[in-house]
Amino acid sequence: MKRCLFQGLYLLLLLLFPVFKCYCQDRLYVVNGTDLGYVDVSNDTYTKMVSLPYLFEDLAITPGGKFYGIYSGAIFEINPTTGVCTLITLTNTVGFSFGNSLVSDRNGDLYVAGDNNLYKIDMTARTIYFLGKMQYPSGGDLCFSDGRLYVATNTNLLLEITLDAARTKIVAQRNAGQMTVKGNVYGIGCNQYGICYVISTLSELALVDLQDATTYIIANPVSGPMAQVNGIAMTDEGKNDKDIEICGNGIDDDHNGLIDDADMACRLKRGACTTESKELFREDFGTGTGFGDALTGLSSAAYQFTNTSPQREGFYSIINNPQLAKGDNTWKSMPDHTGQPNGRMLVINGSVIPGEFYRKKFSGICGGQQYALSFSACSVISPTLSCGANTVPIPSRVRLQIADDNGNILGEIPERYIPVDPNPAGSWKSYGFLFTLPPNLSSFQVILLDDAPGGCGNDLAIDDIILSTCKPVVPILINKIPVNKYTGCVGSSIEFSVDLTGLTFAKPVYQWQKFDTPSATWKNITGGTGATYTLGSAQLTDAGQYQVLITDNTTGSCVGGAQSEIVDLTMKTAPVLTVTAAMTICSGNQLQLQATTTDVPTSAVWKGPDGTNYTGLNAVVTTSAATKNTGDYILNFTSSSGCTIIATTNVTVKDGSNIDFTLSASQVCIGKTLSLQATGIVADGNYTWSAAGSPTITGPHTLTPQFSWNTPGVYAIQLAVPNVCIGNGQITHSVTVNGVPAPGVVSFNPGVCQDDTMSIIVSGAGDASIQWRIGGSPVITGTGDHVIVKWSATGIYPVAYTLTGSCGTLAVNVPQPVIVHPLPTVSLGRDTIICHDAQFFIQPVVSEGVNSYSWQDGPFGSKAGWLATAPSTVKIKVKNQWGCIATSSIKLGEMHCGCDVYVPTAFSPNGDGRNDLFRPVVYCAASKYYFQVFNRWGQLIFSSHNPGEGWNGMVGGRRAEVGGYLWMLEYENPEQPGIIRKTGTFTLIL
Repeated sequence: MKRCLFQGLYLLLLLLFPVFKCYCQDRLYVVNGTDLGYVDVSNDTYTKMVSLPYLFEDLAITPGGKFYGIYSGAIFEINPTTGVCTLITLTNTVGFSFGNSLVSDRNGDLYVAGDNNLYKIDMTARTIYFLGKMQYPSGGDLCFSDGRLYVATNTNLLLEITLDAARTKIVAQRNAGQMTVKGNVYGIGCNQYGICYVISTLSELALVDLQDATTYIIANPVSGPMAQVNGIAMTDEGKNDKDIEICGNGIDDDHNGLIDDADMACRLKRGACTTESKELFREDFGTGTGFGDALTGLSSAAYQFTNTSPQREGFYSIINNPQLAKGDNTWKSMPDHTGQPNGRMLVINGSVIPGEFYRKKFSGICGGQQYALSFSACSVISPTLSCGANTVPIPSRVRLQIADDNGNILGEIPERYIPVDPNPAGSWKSYGFLFTLPPNLSSFQVILLDDAPGGCGNDLAIDDIILSTCKPVVPILINKIPVNKYTGCVGSSIEFSVDLTGLTFAKPVYQWQKFDTPSATWKNITGGTGATYTLGSAQLTDAGQYQVLITDNTTGSCVGGAQSEIVDLTMKTAPVLTVTAAMTICSGNQLQLQATTTDVPTSAVWKGPDGTNYTGLNAVVTTSAATKNTGDYILNFTSSSGCTIIATTNVTVKDGSNIDFTLSASQVCIGKTLSLQATGIVADGNYTWSAAGSPTITGPHTLTPQFSWNTPGVYAIQLAVPNVCIGNGQITHSVTVNGVPAPGVVSFNPGVCQDDTMSIIVSGAGDASIQWRIGGSPVITGTGDHVIVKWSATGIYPVAYTLTGSCGTLAVNVPQPVIVHPLPTVSLGRDTIICHDAQFFIQPVVSEGVNSYSWQDGPFGSKAGWLATAPSTVKIKVKNQWGCIATSSIKLGEMHCGCDVYVPTAFSPNGDGRNDLFRPVVYCAASKYYFQVFNRWGQLIFSSHNPGEGWNGMVGGRRAEVGGYLWMLEYENPEQPGIIRKTGTFTLIL
């Protein structure tokens, strides 16, 4: 079954009919060269929709149905009906200049990748954000599945990206694997069920397992005029952008009120139980020939039961031979999982829409403990079935959901794809999930769904669904860090502990064990019965394997237990650590301790002579040393393997001298002289002067040198004296050398409406004063680098200003003039009176360039007329192509006219002598008669003051087009003075 979302176009001027477009959930919309089209996955056929003006790199569709494309680093909105592309202007760039991959999220915001960069575009604020660097360059497309973002890289690798809950940065990346298709993958897309499609540049259509990038070619090639697919989008692609729990970060990422291991999302995984277990339930579907009975407890949205062949898509059966259900040899003739005579199994014919096929409620369950759900599955597709050359039938996929008694989903996870196997008798394989229930849950539901797409394939058999307890395997921590292998140092302290997060024990009992190699058995460690076990001063003989067994010292039906992972402990001697034995520094300088090692320490802490601790191998004690900092600094070093080493550095701090120098001024103009005066020096020549900016120095070996510069800037002047303890070995002061004022950067909007204001800002002009010279005699408010300007006359006006600084003046003529656009004009005519219970159509008279209208203070739109039905004051605002606005209004009174007027609703000026003229019939001696006819764009095409004269259907000597037109009539009733206006529409036919 295909489901479509229909989108309607608005009715235009009450003369156009609505047009609808169908977008279906099993269509892959693609950029195919310079065409926009779609691939229907139900028949693997491409259909062109419209030609595009650009060769877009990728395509995205928002939940609201808007199409966007990326071309040459710019985002365009695409009209999928006309192919018209509108540039989206962003308010910033944050370094964004290139992108070849695009996808929409659930909010209609866009994600863009280019090279190794990932960005997010807020489509409401039109702002782009940088999210981080990707491990591999993007090849051409992005998609969301189960809350994670996937990238097709430039080498056909599939990269999985996890974002933080706020979608502001990348928090994790995983190389899922290599997609094996012919050509490059520039198009990848996921539907709302997390099923991922790719189309290669050689027109191969495939499904991709997002766990390891296993690729299933389901069409080769796609039928139709395919060129090169540069992007895929699906109408519901954003629905798989969902909040996901990032386990272990202490944040409720998926906003369900649960954090980390308290969340079912962190308690559910694929896998089989490998520890002690006890079977609680088994569903083997019984035995018997032919069809069995329907399953009970399925939801109303589940697959339907059938006991007749041929079994159709979206139906399941309980039967001892799948071929009997299908009624032909496209399905296998095969036994159930155990091979028992006439053993029945659950057989599913997958649909396009995912469907529930099994649901079971369990009660009296122990919360807080781990369980295993396993099942056996086998494709029923016969190996003789062909879905096309060089293709495979669509594989099946099972999704597990854990729900509470009310059907609320606590967690879900999909299995890997179940492909067709070549064995005519079927090759059963076991699949399974492990999950830990919340502590307060004693009953729950298990739900199994088939969420792969229908078509040629996705038909499978399920057997032996088993629920069992499963003693959990918990991680071991060494020195509070979870590890499977650990290298310790001789003499260090090694603490073993265990992480029981997510498990519930009333009175846990621990027994630590070490593996005894000679006997090949685990032996209890004497005294190792606490939550932690510590080797106080580990030796080489302590190397080996360790584990811990946990039981619950309680009674009742829910007694939990667990066993730890095995950790390998390796022992070694301590690493080499080198420190500086002694160091001398001047007071006022930075004191930084120094140590080096080939190891990566877990801790390095120096203790100073006053007992203060400083962290890091090269810790900074102070940025301004004093004699009080003299003394021994002791380093306590802990290596990556837990070794502790002690080392010492002796520090001597010498007092500094009072040498300094002064400047005759803090600022100087280029070419002018700056005088310096050194102090604290007893004789000339025992020092060195230097400065940046290549100055000319007069008297370089005197106490009073002079400097001058030819280039403006801020320059450091240094005085160095040998064998004297001064800061950093030299005294430094800075001077600012000014030139003529810098021109600065002027910014303003180059266009403004008449009688509107605009800001003109100059930045980077420093302290210079500004005198403005602006053409057009505008009104200027404000002073300095920011003025507000308003022009009363239209035109193109130059902008200039003069900068005056301490070192001269500079006149600046801005190359970009200001264009003052004219205001539009609009008139609704004179106030008038309309007949009681009559309609009056108001057609404004506007100036050229008006393109949008606002009636009665409403939003601007393309509606150029207003239909009044009662006395009122009608107001209008119009806007031209420059955004300039004008207003008008008309007051409508009301009267009982007493003079009937008849105006036809259609006429046919075809020369047959019947209805060849369009004119009103007034049943009274009306005066001040004025009759007008307008086309649908509001242009006057006929008028007359003669009551007997009508329009013959000609415009400019040519026959007018068939269609709708507007008429307007003014007249005065002889019985009651005052102009009466009436309007209406009619149709010209032939």
